[in-house]
Amino acid sequence: MTNSPTLPTLSRSDVSGTSSPARTAALADTTRLATPFARQAKAGQRKPPHREEDNFDNLLTDSPTAMEFDPQNFENTAPLHLAQAAPDNRSGTSESQDANTEIPEPPTASQTSDSNGLSSFLLKPMSEHTPSVVASWFGTAPIGAVLSGSVMALMALQSKDKTTSTTPDTQAPILRSADISNSAGNQLVLRYSESLNDTLPATSAFQVMVDGISTTVSSVARSSDMNNLILTLGTPITRASQVSVSLSDGSVVKDLAGNTASTFRDQAVTVTDLVAPTLLSSQAITNAEKSVIVLRFSETLKSGTLDPANFSISVAGVSQTITAQEVLGDSIRLTLGSKITGTSPNINLQYTPPTDISKAVKDAAGNLAAVIGPVGGVAITHTLDTTAPALNTDTLAVAATERQVRVIRLNFNEALDAGSLPDPSSFTVNVASGGSTQSVAVSSLRLSGSVLELTLATTVTDMQAGLRVSYARPSTGNILKDWAGQAVAAFARSVSTVDAVAPNMLSSRFTNDRTLELTFDENLSSQGPLASAWSLTANGGTVLKAATSSVSGRTLTLSFATAIESSKTALLAYTAPTSDQTALNQALQDSLGNDSGNISRTLDTTGPSLNSVNGAVTSANGLQVFLNYNETLLSPSSSGTPVIPAVSASAFVVRKSTGESIAVSSVSISGTQVLLNLASALKPSDTVSVFYTAPTTNIAVNNAALQDSSGNDAASLGSGVTGQAVTNNAVLVKLDSNVAALDQLVIQLNENITGNLPALSAFTIKAGTVTQTITGIAKDPADGSKLVLSLSGSVDDPGALLVSYTQPSSNPLTGASGKTLASFTDQNFGQVITSTNAADTVNGAANRVDYFLGTTGNDSLSGLGGSDHFVWPDFGASGPSGFTQTLQDFGFKKGSGVLQGTAEADLLDLSQLLNGYTQANQASFLKAIKNADNKLVLQIDHDGGSVFTPTANLLFNNVTVNASNQLLINGQFISDTVNGVSANLTLLTLIDHLRLEGQLIVL
Repeated sequence: MTNSPTLPTLSRSDVSGTSSPARTAALADTTRLATPFARQAKAGQRKPPHREEDNFDNLLTDSPTAMEFDPQNFENTAPLHLAQAAPDNRSGTSESQDANTEIPEPPTASQTSDSNGLSSFLLKPMSEHTPSVVASWFGTAPIGAVLSGSVMALMALQSKDKTTSTTPDTQAPILRSADISNSAGNQLVLRYSESLNDTLPATSAFQVMVDGISTTVSSVARSSDMNNLILTLGTPITRASQVSVSLSDGSVVKDLAGNTASTFRDQAVTVTDLVAPTLLSSQAITNAEKSVIVLRFSETLKSGTLDPANFSISVAGVSQTITAQEVLGDSIRLTLGSKITGTSPNINLQYTPPTDISKAVKDAAGNLAAVIGPVGGVAITHTLDTTAPALNTDTLAVAATERQVRVIRLNFNEALDAGSLPDPSSFTVNVASGGSTQSVAVSSLRLSGSVLELTLATTVTDMQAGLRVSYARPSTGNILKDWAGQAVAAFARSVSTVDAVAPNMLSSRFTNDRTLELTFDENLSSQGPLASAWSLTANGGTVLKAATSSVSGRTLTLSFATAIESSKTALLAYTAPTSDQTALNQALQDSLGNDSGNISRTLDTTGPSLNSVNGAVTSANGLQVFLNYNETLLSPSSSGTPVIPAVSASAFVVRKSTGESIAVSSVSISGTQVLLNLASALKPSDTVSVFYTAPTTNIAVNNAALQDSSGNDAASLGSGVTGQAVTNNAVLVKLDSNVAALDQLVIQLNENITGNLPALSAFTIKAGTVTQTITGIAKDPADGSKLVLSLSGSVDDPGALLVSYTQPSSNPLTGASGKTLASFTDQNFGQVITSTNAADTVNGAANRVDYFLGTTGNDSLSGLGGSDHFVWPDFGASGPSGFTQTLQDFGFKKGSGVLQGTAEADLLDLSQLLNGYTQANQASFLKAIKNADNKLVLQIDHDGGSVFTPTANLLFNNVTVNASNQLLINGQFISDTVNGVSANLTLLTLIDHLRLEGQLIVL
């Protein structure tokens, strides 16, 4: 056949019938460039039969004999499948026309492809002129045509590079590039050189590495144009990272002809930066000349001209004019038209992005910064800066970033002006190695906030070398200075040893149900990672993205928009950016720029539980219950942030098997143990259980609960009437000893005494250094827990009252539980103090039971705490000579506050002083009055004569009397009960009150 001339080429969109210049040109050239095929049709040489009723698939099977193309150059061996065309309902057939006949509108077309990559088109309506017209649409590509009435099938035989191919398709698809560019950052696209068939590799065939850490491929799909494979990633990547992808078996990827692609490894992936810069800090600074506002962002900004109209600044409610605006690295400096006065005015700033994005705040990738400031604007701190910046004083203020030194980091005590970096030649780095010193040039400077990095022209490879950095302030040009214009002075500092270890996360806790606090083993870079780098899979599998991320010292705090539920698995994930040996990238890093890698950490969401062995036990004295847990518990704190509230004592109940409850007076936590202090002691024979009512479960540490250091709450103890069993370790012990009437000593145990009593020789009693003679031993008939030791005479030797007991082999002192009292030596039960005739000030032992033996003289007596005894001897018929004894801190059993209450209840023993006293004539012996200082005085007439004549006075110096004659201690009333009715203690009721409460002995 004769080759046709080259025809104009149309795109596939032109084939569809839409108007275009290319289509118009093709139609115009059709008459002039009519193909031989068309001429043959016109001459009737090979006019295709009109077989519209035939099955079109069968027609295509026979088509090679009817097609005007050279079978030696093109061969399509694959079956071609096309949809049945709609029949042409017009009557008759089209006759031949000459070359000048008007060409009809081109037909509409539908396209399919066979497995060899050959494109086929089904076109209608048609005429016999259609082959030459259609041929022009496909340019130089040869076309096979099958005509059936007004329907034609065209097979365009093209090679993969869209040029004429003379051989079958045997070329494998080639991977041209890989990228991540969708807005979510979770689709990695593998772009191939041609269309692929629908056979897809498994997700396990791919490995995607992000900064050296593998990330999950969750699905694989073919793109709509069939040329790409789309991998959906489990973790989005929205910032520039070092990403690579590998395919373990390329043979699964095939083109339409069945040719298999190659396996590949570590194919670099281009990541489009889709993260907008965010505001990190804002500060207003005033010097002697002007005020500026410095806005620091999360990354370097694209330089350009900003429109001041997009910023709104007010100082103390007054709008300010912006006279200059500069983009300087990661910062923007706004110069105000007038100086800010005062140290702490209210300063607010708002920024609204303009419609003209060329004047917007954006990063190098063109991502626009968002609106700054809600209604009213973001508050800005103000500094009146008159102090020059300087290097920090710590040893790491000047340090290299790696052991083979190429970058040296300088840490200043405030942010420096990013628009005033000096020439690198203003720095000198001297390297001392092998006995000689050489200088290394500084090639560039990089500033971020208060951190300045020097990049050396050559790397110092000697890791034993000593380095020293010097800075000389240039006489002209830019100099190092802060934003207020204060210049950095010249300096010379040694370079510290390199810390090459990244920070390690030590612990985590929820400070509230939306805030997670992470603690690391060293201080972190203040810039910190982006919030988008963190995710938390919680609440039953929901992936929650962090809303904010902030750094303070060793602590990184993440906030979430959704409350985190307790007792459910929580998986924390951090996706690290491309590792950078500087402190200037937004990554999880220490202050020296050591970046942490990816983190995947299952957080502790399991509450502490009571140990199965010895989980709840009592102390030996029965006054405490210990709860032992399987992990360290969080102690309450009112000074930290957040405040850790204490667990209320009312949350606990300690109960005996008899149903009697023992009040819990206080709760303390230490390590893994909870200590419950009881208001009264348990006896060794008691069967005990404990109840704990936990508050509503909360994952945070700010609820008043037993919880671990992560904020996980312990469960309640006990249910209904059944509590947590407590092992009773209480032993038989003496509770205290008291002198009774100065010739007896009473030892009280913590349960009733049973069995035979030990011999007298088992006990020793000393007053000071003098041993007292014991003449008898007996149980108190009124209280079976008390043992009474009778002495040969009154105890009047001054000094400590010391009691010893040696457990005998026979008849040891035994309690109702069968437990025996252990031996003890020289237990101090207070002081025996004898005052002299002078005016003495006598202090007892704090928190002990002291015995004051009063004599004549105006003495001042202080027990300093404890249930003290004030005892007066018999002064004979003449009685005392009208002296006044002052009681500095008398304790009332019903009093409240310091040195008051049952444990501090003191005793007045006047039994030897009062001669002839009876209950009926009490008023002749004792009278309570108020002195001129409104203090309580107990007047004593020792012999109760017919006329009341005080011979001794007791001044209660800590008790005041109000105008209603009511008694007060520490500004609080003393409670009393008169005839069964609760009232306040008065002068009238004092004496009977003391006697009935056992605090006054008169007989």
